[in-house]
Amino acid sequence: MAATTCRDVGTLNEALTAYEQGEALFLAPDRPRDLAGLIVPIHASLCSWRAETLALLGRFREALDAGKEGLRIASTISHAQTLSMGRSLLGHVYLLRGDPESAVSVFESGLLGAEEDGVVVGIIANAAGLAAALALTGDTDRAADFLTRAEQARPAGARELPVRLTKYRAMTVTVFLAMKRFDEALTVVGGGLELADAHGARGYRAGLLRLRAEVQTELGLHEAAIQSLQEGLNLATNIGQRAEMVRCCLGLGRVYRVRNEPSRAKEYLEQAAAIGRDVDMPRELLRIEREISSL
Repeated sequence: MAATTCRDVGTLNEALTAYEQGEALFLAPDRPRDLAGLIVPIHASLCSWRAETLALLGRFREALDAGKEGLRIASTISHAQTLSMGRSLLGHVYLLRGDPESAVSVFESGLLGAEEDGVVVGIIANAAGLAAALALTGDTDRAADFLTRAEQARPAGARELPVRLTKYRAMTVTVFLAMKRFDEALTVVGGGLELADAHGARGYRAGLLRLRAEVQTELGLHEAAIQSLQEGLNLATNIGQRAEMVRCCLGLGRVYRVRNEPSRAKEYLEQAAAIGRDVDMPRELLRIEREISSL
């Protein structure tokens, strides 16, 4: 699908236009009514993929509306794969907004449905997403269990989980980071970046660079972390990933605070706060405010 390719390579506005054009075809009054079993899943999937793209652009209210609309459409014919993948994408929207608690319940629902209906891609996407969401809430034991569940669903003969379903290993890195398995996390995120580069998946690179920087910061590699974050921020700015811009600025603020450079830290934290207010990321704003108050 051209729209999904645009999302992968980081041309997000082009992806959004393509999704919207695709959806418009299903709203036409002359659409065939006798092909609902074929048409409805495609329409619902377009809504769900559009939701993730909107979230990457920082348009979270529209993203949540689109994600919920995709689930509503899929539920009209109880299409198992579309429902499970729609829930995984809606869960990712919540993760991008910085709300892992809300993401947990969505991923749990998606995983339950996928397991009941034997939808392998749904099991992998929701189990991996649930692992990351739980890790971000501090529940690392359950996070590890669900990461294992995702691995167990890997198709026979596959060397690793499908990269789109794990966001080029970002879900695994998030779990390892929360579990303080920093050396493993650094190896995994490095592999994710290599895969993204090999596939031309520029749309995943900024998030992976920011995750690498978080690991590098934990390992005391502050100069390397700053380089990763600056590269991630430049890329996120270039392709319009505003949610990732917030996180990269927050990361830079944290590193400069640790390096005892409060003026540089404040500069990036205030930049993160300004973007965070504009795109409606209330939980990230609380984290930013705590960082500013600690200077």
